[in-house]
Amino acid sequence: MTGRLADVLPLSPAQEGLLFHALYGGGDVYVVQARFTVEGEADPARLRTAVESLLERHPNLRACFRHKGLDRPVQLVPRRVRLPWTEVEPPSDADLERMLEADLLRPFDVTRPPLVRATLVRRRELVLTMHHLLVDGWSMPILARELATLYAGGPALPPAPPFRDYLAWLRSQDGAQALDAWREALADLPGSTLLRPGAGVASPRQEAVERELSPEAGEAVRRRARAAGVTVNTVVQAAWGLVLARMTGRDDVVFGAVVSGRPPEVAGVESMVGLFANTLPVRVRTGSPEPLRRLQDEQARLSPHHQVRLADVRRDAGELFDTLVAFENYPRDGLDAAGGLRLTGVHDATHYPVTVTVVAGERLWLRLGYRPDLVSRAEAEAIIARFARALEGAGDLPSEEHRLLTDWGGPRRAGALGSVPERFAAQVARTPDAVAVEHGGHPLTYAELDARSDRVAARLGLAPETRVALLMERSPDLVVAQLAVLKAGGCYVPLDPGLPRARLAWLLEDSGAQVVLTKPDDSEPDDREPDDSEPDDSGPDDSGPDGSPAAAVHPHAAAYVMYTSGSTGTPKGVVVTHAGILDLATDRRFSGHRRVLLHSPHTFDAATYELWAPLLNGGTVVIAPPGPLRPDTVERSRLSAMWLTAELFRTLADLAPDALARVPEIWAGGDVLAPEPVRRLARRGVRVVNGYGPTETTTFATSHHAGPEPGSGPVPIGRPLDGTRVYVLDARLRVAPIGTVGELYIAGDGLARGYLGRPGLTAERFVADPFAAGERMYRTGDLARWTFGGELEFAGRADGQVKIRGYRVEPGEVESVLESCPDVERAVVSAVRGERGGWRLVAHVVPRGGGAPARVREHAASRLPKHLLPAQYVLLDRLPLTPHGKLDRAALPAPAAPPARRPAAAPGTPREKELCDLFTEVLSSSAGADTDFFESGGDSLLAMRLTAAIESRLGLRTSIAALFEAPTPAALAVRLDRAAPELDLSPLLTLRAEGDGPPLFCVHPGRGIGWSYTALLPHLAPGRPVHALQSPVLQDPRHRTPESMREMADDYLTRVRAVRPEGPYLLLGHSFGGLLAYEMAARLRAGGQEVGLVASLDAVPWPAGTRAGPADAEQEALTILLRTRTLHPYAQPGPLERARVFAAVRGSEGPLSGLDDERLSAVADAVAGHLRLAVTYRPPAFDGTVVLFSATAQPGGLASAVKAERWAPARVRVHDLDCGHSDLLRPGPAAAIARVLEPILGSV
Repeated sequence: MTGRLADVLPLSPAQEGLLFHALYGGGDVYVVQARFTVEGEADPARLRTAVESLLERHPNLRACFRHKGLDRPVQLVPRRVRLPWTEVEPPSDADLERMLEADLLRPFDVTRPPLVRATLVRRRELVLTMHHLLVDGWSMPILARELATLYAGGPALPPAPPFRDYLAWLRSQDGAQALDAWREALADLPGSTLLRPGAGVASPRQEAVERELSPEAGEAVRRRARAAGVTVNTVVQAAWGLVLARMTGRDDVVFGAVVSGRPPEVAGVESMVGLFANTLPVRVRTGSPEPLRRLQDEQARLSPHHQVRLADVRRDAGELFDTLVAFENYPRDGLDAAGGLRLTGVHDATHYPVTVTVVAGERLWLRLGYRPDLVSRAEAEAIIARFARALEGAGDLPSEEHRLLTDWGGPRRAGALGSVPERFAAQVARTPDAVAVEHGGHPLTYAELDARSDRVAARLGLAPETRVALLMERSPDLVVAQLAVLKAGGCYVPLDPGLPRARLAWLLEDSGAQVVLTKPDDSEPDDREPDDSEPDDSGPDDSGPDGSPAAAVHPHAAAYVMYTSGSTGTPKGVVVTHAGILDLATDRRFSGHRRVLLHSPHTFDAATYELWAPLLNGGTVVIAPPGPLRPDTVERSRLSAMWLTAELFRTLADLAPDALARVPEIWAGGDVLAPEPVRRLARRGVRVVNGYGPTETTTFATSHHAGPEPGSGPVPIGRPLDGTRVYVLDARLRVAPIGTVGELYIAGDGLARGYLGRPGLTAERFVADPFAAGERMYRTGDLARWTFGGELEFAGRADGQVKIRGYRVEPGEVESVLESCPDVERAVVSAVRGERGGWRLVAHVVPRGGGAPARVREHAASRLPKHLLPAQYVLLDRLPLTPHGKLDRAALPAPAAPPARRPAAAPGTPREKELCDLFTEVLSSSAGADTDFFESGGDSLLAMRLTAAIESRLGLRTSIAALFEAPTPAALAVRLDRAAPELDLSPLLTLRAEGDGPPLFCVHPGRGIGWSYTALLPHLAPGRPVHALQSPVLQDPRHRTPESMREMADDYLTRVRAVRPEGPYLLLGHSFGGLLAYEMAARLRAGGQEVGLVASLDAVPWPAGTRAGPADAEQEALTILLRTRTLHPYAQPGPLERARVFAAVRGSEGPLSGLDDERLSAVADAVAGHLRLAVTYRPPAFDGTVVLFSATAQPGGLASAVKAERWAPARVRVHDLDCGHSDLLRPGPAAAIARVLEPILGSV
């Protein structure tokens, strides 16, 4: 050892994993914050000495970590370190909470010791903050007991057993044998268990929900464990396995578990302080016999192998899991020890989307940590409730099931009575002279329609449910024929006269039609008897005497048979009853549909709505002229409602928005409904409803009213219609939890009878309803999920879901992302089998306005994990459609054969050559310019070695995060040679130059720096230039801060106009920048320019009369500078001093670290000037809308309603974000902001 080093130690497996995350970049979540309460008033000197003594007793607490130039990282233990010690007096509890939060977010430089800091709060509380690399949960009670003893000054503590003994034991273990045991344990695992596939980088801000079980519930868990002969930990793991099984629809799941990692073979291990705990997989098979005993036996067999690296276990098995369970049952003696010091709380977090912690005591305490960028608080609350139920031995979800089956899924109700003819007759009696049908300006009253259909029905003379083919075009005669067949007790079969003769012949034979009605060509009926070779071919002649059907029609009699395409290629006839038609027509949602356009082919089930919804409610059926629907038909028909397929709706919204704007309510569907045309029409006052339902449920089963802000994804399909019940079920017909994808089943009065002449298929698709005795439900084959707001979301087809490299893939998810790209008009993604039997994704894309395929690929790559990226793109002029206006997937052109695997690409630049050499060296295999580091065997240790080699050999600093984002030498070369935006302090900082759309200008917050807006780039569509406006003082310390906000706005607009001389202008600002952006917008409008966006990130005008004195402005300015390096203002007691603040800023790695005192002093003066301008600013008039993002989790912050009032008289649209003011541009909130902005930007 050198004179300064006491030891050099290897790392434990868990330390290697946490070091990887610490070096990853983007926020290190593995920081532990322990809070100790001091009895009475603390003696600061004695307490500081006690903490320093802990670092003396346990050398590994003084360690730092190095990896550059080494095959494996090491921890260096200095002989002595200086403990960072701070004493603070926060004026309020809210300030204390802000301080603690900032302390957690303040990263450690793991290469510089010590990774411990201490803060004494008000001389009554000690906060000890450490990197998780140094300690685990078991260590905390040991530290608490020893610290209390040292502070009390009692008898000398015995020597602490050294952590290095455990590390020496690790080196003696057989790693190959351990890995073999893990491979056997995970053999035949069906795949990874991921709640959030492709979650990516962790957000440093973690949140949690907690629940404490009652003593009775806790005892019940222990009783259950004793009865099964297992530990409580096994019951906990089995319960979480059940929850995961329900949430993923699988019965063989895997998750991570924290193991203590303290081998009994190591003397004194129970008293050691260090990171022993390790994370390893736990596999739960929920369908196995005696699952608890099997789980415990498997874990017991693996316990001798807890020392393996998780990266080694995952090397063969893949990502495996993204949830973690920690069962804390370590000795807690001494937490209330004498000595005047008591451990009151420990805060830690993980990078996983969901982390479950169970603390075993007299009561069981549950904590569910979650990443708010991936999991909502509502979902977290639901998950912890499910877990508590599973712990108590109940696998069901009673509260959720009641909500889903009763409140959201649709209550059971009595259906409409009677038949279609009876309902129509009652309407005729009420309004005989009202117009029932209108065609080409010619009306047909209810009385006239009744009379004509009566005469035709009488002449038909049908036996009950005789099938009558309607081989007719759209016309009043068709309406007469349909009504007449029903009055006669028959069942109509709509057929398209344009079909090929062979197809028509097949349909006539399959339907068993005894009569065929066609367009009448004479006035005399044809009385020939039908035979097998020549069906009766007559028109709906009503020239005979008046008559009425001979017999009443039963409500459950067949009304029509409609053919739909079958999965085998053979059409199947769906038999719909009178009850089904009445259930649809009498739904309260259609009560205002007085004039409805009949334009759909009568062979399409949408025509059922278009005809019977108005006709059975006293309305008017407006019949469109033959041929495709024309916009002028919509404009002149004075409609109250109409139906359009999703594709036709999108087309007309693009080509004829004025025509659609004349229709008060439009129902659209039949395919995924895109949000953008919905948004445009809704903003013009049209009520747009997404109607969902297969033919087997009589046209519609659910609906969703989509408002003017439908979001960026596909529009939900909503909730069930009045007589309908919907269920989202798993493979075992259990209710799928809220937020979980399952198969959609539909029950209720609208259900069809089944498939004509296909009892086997009927039995397969129309199955017994497990929630309503004696009733049936229809298995749609569609995937759906309930949102926590009680809306159904379509999630694709069950038969369209495939696995690619072990991941479950739903092509619909990929389609949604592709269609959010400005270069894409329409996209369809299909899974296609490759030559070797595996699946690959193929995207058929209709470009928008000369859209570039490269930008589409870039857009997808920035938003989707690798396993969801299409392998091939096929460009089309338009998508093929069926005659009913739906996408015809069968007609999509087959993709070209994928290119043969080619050799690795040669490097194209000197930088690529340098990186290829380093990749080859680290991976121990040849690498080309397109070699993916992680797909070629790279893991966390090798990533550390590569980034270190890049810095030492090439002199370029990079991070592991950069390697994940650019994993090939070619991509990494571009990234390394591009100047990092945070190093650029130019007044106009270009964050993204590419694109020809109107650029987004982001105005700096009070500190004057704009690089934080880079957080928005991954979430904004490619092709949108983005610039940040920064304070000129960053480059020129002589720059004078303007005297007014108006003067500053004019100054900044000079730079804006240099980039974009004319509007429309898009402006956004955080904090002070939001106020300045508004002033810039007002100045632009005063000059006659168009402003397409003014977005304020939690910027709020101050109340009238507010002033900022020089001393207050100085302290706030220095506070803001300290926040630039994530150091909280309470890092030193008393007023902040420029010299100490400047030294702290220069000692950080922040964007101002390279500035000298003169320039930092100028920056501080500018920040103080920004504050003075902000508090006195009064917003002028502006004729646009301010999009305000309100940070609702800011301690002591204003309510959103108050913030909106402060902007008066400006119009404000508020979007709440569950984060603090300073967190708005962290990954999670930034993604949420971009989701709101993207549709607005796309419409400008």
